[in-house]
Order: sequence, then structure tokens, then C-alpha cells
Amino acid sequence: MDNREIVQENNQVIVSENLQQFPIIAVVPFNATLGVADAEANKIMRAFFIKLRNTKVFSLVDGIIVERTLREQNFQYDDCSNSTKAVELGEALNADWIICGQIEKREGNTNVTVSFYNTKTSQFNGFTDVCLTNISKVDEQMDSIVDKFFEAIKNSGRFIARLDGSKQAQIYQIKDTIHPWRMVFYDKGLISDGWRYLEVVPVEKEFEFIEWGPKKRRIRDTSYSIGSGKKNTELIVNRFDSLRERCTAAQVCATLDFDGFNDWFLPSAEELDLMYKNLKQNGLGGFSKQLYWSSTESDMEHAWAQSFNDGLYNFHYKTSPYRVRAIRMF
Repeated sequence: MDNREIVQENNQVIVSENLQQFPIIAVVPFNATLGVADAEANKIMRAFFIKLRNTKVFSLVDGIIVERTLREQNFQYDDCSNSTKAVELGEALNADWIICGQIEKREGNTNVTVSFYNTKTSQFNGFTDVCLTNISKVDEQMDSIVDKFFEAIKNSGRFIARLDGSKQAQIYQIKDTIHPWRMVFYDKGLISDGWRYLEVVPVEKEFEFIEWGPKKRRIRDTSYSIGSGKKNTELIVNRFDSLRERCTAAQVCATLDFDGFNDWFLPSAEELDLMYKNLKQNGLGGFSKQLYWSSTESDMEHAWAQSFNDGLYNFHYKTSPYRVRAIRMF
């Protein structure tokens, strides 16, 4: 592994040699309260561990080693709040960060609280609380916890970016253009789930007068959130392909092949709003003042669209012909 680190100081990115390897993370088995089945707790814990591992910016201590060390030190979940014991555990595991979690039932839902302890500063550097409304989709719901941990890393003073071999990872700013004129409109800070940035195709590749889809053809399970547009698009395309529908908003995005990429998709409602705020309101991107479709469904007959005149968004009939701008993540 390359030992270089990208450190952000005074808004400038500096590459330093041999400062520190990527952070070593030890995840303490989450504490499950009464009412939480062991199988459910294990599924949540595993989903979180896999999400961290898949970012490829952390070194994770093997779970077997963590559990063995916990037994040797007689370390209990409550000890996570004891700075002395947390530091001792970090030293025993050679870990820079200790992550602890608690799972409990609240009003029929499963609630997960995760805390991040920096063993180098002997301080807690944040926590997050997530309500899992559907345990079968726990993999998707771990994203917000991982993103919060990234934020804790950034706030601790070191900004880690993934490196490709011996080369510094490319850093983009919002509004940066990428040849030929693809434009970055969102940066979540670090790579997770294989992506960091959202970019949009140029105005020359904008679609006009495209319907979202036929009435009374429910998709279900589409999301409003940032990072969900790709999955939304896949759900819509699979559904409409099976119905032999053609040339709907999601389908034209999914079939777009531009600048060597064919992984374009229709943005979710929140992704579309980022395009409006970060690009349109700054006079960038060549957007019209008309309505643009998102990939977020409202009900049987409606989906969400946003006006790029005043930024207002609402649900509209799926058969309405609006504009479409494809995006991709990288």
C-alpha cells in the first residue's frame, strides 16, 4: 500500500510522503439490547464492516483479532466511553480509531447508534444515529454511518483520499469541467461505495420533451436521497423494459453513451436539486428555465420534477414531457 497521504491545509491539497498509512480501524462488536435478535445484530454489524472495507481507504483489524483482544483485556461495551481503556485497546490492536455501536428497538424500528473514538487524541470525534425501517435493506442504510465517519476523519485534521498506485488521486472542485465539458456538481468528500463525485453531461446531451413513464405503472422503492439516482434508474428501467416501454426519462439516460462512459442515470430528487443550486443558480451548465425530471416516483400517476426557473419541485403526471439531464458518479 502506498504510504503517501493527502492532507488538506488552508484549503490546499498537499501530498506528503510517509506521514502515515491509511487509518487503522477496529470495530468493536455492536451491543444489542433486549428485543434485538442475534441474527439481526450480526447482519447489521456485517453490513457496516463490509461498507467500511469496500471504501478501500481504511485498514480494518480482523474481527477475530478484535474479539480475542477484547476477551484478553476484559473490555466491555461500556468501556468505549472510558478514554483510558479505549486508548489501551487501540494500542493493543495498533488501531487509530475505535468504532463502537449499540442496537436497540424503538417503536417497532431498529435503531443503531455508532460512536467514533480517536485513539491518537483520546477523544470521541463524533457519532451517528440511524433508524433502520427495513432490516432487509440494511446494506443501503449503512451509507449514512460511513459518510459520518468520513466527516469525523476530516474534522480530525487529516483528509484521506484513495490513491491509484503511486499517483495522487485527482481532486475536483464543484463546478470543475472535465473534458469535454462534463461538469462536477457534488463532492461528498471521500470515496465510498466506489464513488466520490457526481457529474452531469453538457447541455448538448440534454433530452427534451421526455415522459417519465406511463400512468398506473408503479415502480416503488425509489428514493429521494443523494447517491440513490443510479439504483432508482435501474429499478425504473427494469420495470419499463419488462413492459416493453421505450424512451422514458430513465431509459434514455441509461442508454446514453458519451465520452467513453455508459453508466449515466436519471438523478434522484435531491441530486437534481444539487444541480440546480450548484450549477443553475451560478449560471453554469446551460440549463433552461423549464422543468426537469428526477428518478424519484411519487405515486401511481406522478413523479417528482423540479423547475429550474425558481427551484420549486413538485410531483407531476408521469406522461408530462419535460427535460432530462443525465448524470453519473465516479
